[in-house]
Amino acid sequence: MQDSQQHGLHIDASSGMAGDMFMAALIDCGLDFSRLLNELEKLPLNNFRIELEEVKRGALRACHATVHVKRADGHETHEGRHEHHQSQGHVHGRSYVEIRELIQTAHFSAAVEQRALAIFEEIARAESRVHGMSLNDVHFHEVGAVDSIVDICAAAIGIELLGVSTITCSAVGIGCGTRRMAHGEVPIPAPATAEIIHGMPVCRTKVQDELLTPTGAAILKVLVGQFQPRDAVVFEATGYGAGSADRADPPNVVRVQRFRVVDETPSVPADELVAVLETQVDDCTGEVMGNARELLETAGALDVLIQSVHMKKNRPGFLLTVIATFDSADSLQDIMLSATSSFGVRRHDCRRRVLDREIVTVETPLGGARIKLGLLHGQVKQISPEYVDCARLAKASGLALSEVMRIVEDSFTRF
Repeated sequence: MQDSQQHGLHIDASSGMAGDMFMAALIDCGLDFSRLLNELEKLPLNNFRIELEEVKRGALRACHATVHVKRADGHETHEGRHEHHQSQGHVHGRSYVEIRELIQTAHFSAAVEQRALAIFEEIARAESRVHGMSLNDVHFHEVGAVDSIVDICAAAIGIELLGVSTITCSAVGIGCGTRRMAHGEVPIPAPATAEIIHGMPVCRTKVQDELLTPTGAAILKVLVGQFQPRDAVVFEATGYGAGSADRADPPNVVRVQRFRVVDETPSVPADELVAVLETQVDDCTGEVMGNARELLETAGALDVLIQSVHMKKNRPGFLLTVIATFDSADSLQDIMLSATSSFGVRRHDCRRRVLDREIVTVETPLGGARIKLGLLHGQVKQISPEYVDCARLAKASGLALSEVMRIVEDSFTRF
């Protein structure tokens, strides 16, 4: 962003959500289509094109985006509004592992890659649970895979190009009834979608159709920080993305509104994605592990934990756990492999939520001391006197450290 104001996006998904609808809505809301295409061309794919058209859904004008995929026989096709990502026992097309590698090969920015991979992982994990198979065995048929890759990467790219830092959303419409899939009639939402929407506020509508696709659900699950509108914002642009079905009541569109925040009210903290790196060693000394900790902390690790564990062949050893940002994960893994005797590092990506932090200085009968505050929704939830300041006051006063820390905390309550 070129200015210091916080910009956000509000999604009205009461009529449902799909990947192509979200891409079209972002374009209609001001996303530069040519810049989006330039980024999408980084994908090692040469068999798709995106067609835009202006359509009417009921009384509303909207943008409709279609991803056309060229098959091996030279003919073009597209997935359409309903997605058929994967069927049990299906072994053709691209695997989840191949899709991860494809996205990583594109050399997007770290934030775009992180979001795109997280969205695809939501879908793959849902499919693995539904069909009772391992994550690495999940496959997506060729047209559905390309279509979803484009939609998902467009979502991750689009919010970056729009300068969006926070995303809110309404309750999500899911429709009702049943739909026929490859293995017969299933209730709406479809099985994969039903897995993804755990923890999301949804609403059934009178529409006898599938309104929320797995890709749409995964995009919302990863990108949305708050499922309710922000207060005191100024809307700057509105866009409508149309679904393929020409439904008028309610209109088959998803609406997005770009806004800027005009007050200083703290927002609800959003989950952030971090990498958890782990390795176990049974042939390192304490000095080696201590040195590894210093190197990891200096290189930007968010947290480093060393635990004593009992390993195979009755050997005592260490479990080294590192919390890292996506940007620093690769370099920290290299340090773990070079600074210890480890032959391998495990990585899994997860969400974390942290309190907002603020440092204040309070005056006490013993002198000034800093306190770290943990805030949730603008309210103080945690108080932690700074050890260095408390240790200094304890040494000067002759009091026990615990007593000094109590005095500092009491001084803050009167501050």
